[in-house]
Amino acid sequence: MDLPRIKIGLGDIPVYITDRYVHVLLMGKSGTGKSSLLSHWWSQDCYFPTAKVLIEPAGFLAADCYSLSKGKAIYCSLKKPVALNPMRAPYDPNQISDNIAESINQVIVLTTPNDKLTVKMRGILDKAVKYCLANNRKSLLLVKDYIENLKGDNETRDGIINRLNFLLNDDRMVHILCGHDSIEWGEFIRQGKTLIIDCFGMSREKMIFTGTLVAQGITNYFRYERPKEYKPLALYIDEC
Repeated sequence: MDLPRIKIGLGDIPVYITDRYVHVLLMGKSGTGKSSLLSHWWSQDCYFPTAKVLIEPAGFLAADCYSLSKGKAIYCSLKKPVALNPMRAPYDPNQISDNIAESINQVIVLTTPNDKLTVKMRGILDKAVKYCLANNRKSLLLVKDYIENLKGDNETRDGIINRLNFLLNDDRMVHILCGHDSIEWGEFIRQGKTLIIDCFGMSREKMIFTGTLVAQGITNYFRYERPKEYKPLALYIDEC
């Protein structure tokens, strides 16, 4: 039996009811109801014990969704930072290194006219990440310190250090990106928890880096952990 189509927002294009449980991209001008629709869907999903994550730049939708969650959500913001440390992910060092490099590349591509990390930059970063993981130094601050203490390739090293400095120049961001008690995505999803990331006050670069880390962490759960039974997760990104 075909499912009926429903109209969303103020547009004229209907979608199948089940479409949003795969992938949905909502596009429209300001005031056309995109955030309101996300809030409505979030409210619906609160009736089910399903893991949920919201990434939101302005803070208004984040506050509304926290209220709809009746306080049963982890709320991460610059005022109340929660650790999302990529160095503490339960994955292979190669995978962790790739995730960090991809997050930095996303920042570069979306905010500057520069190319992605060069092969030499990527090699230095990879070496630093793997060294720190092998020596239980699971922090991007310690990765940066390791690169600063290397010899040679000054221009290349400075390119990496400057990017890490920009992301870590705020103690609140340090807690988010380098904290010890970091969210473990597999356990988070299995327990059906809820995370709201309020990016108000973050620069565009920090917002992109944080959002990419979260998306990568969630993807890697489904890609690498291979549990006996997969649990679903709803990921909402406002102003994507």
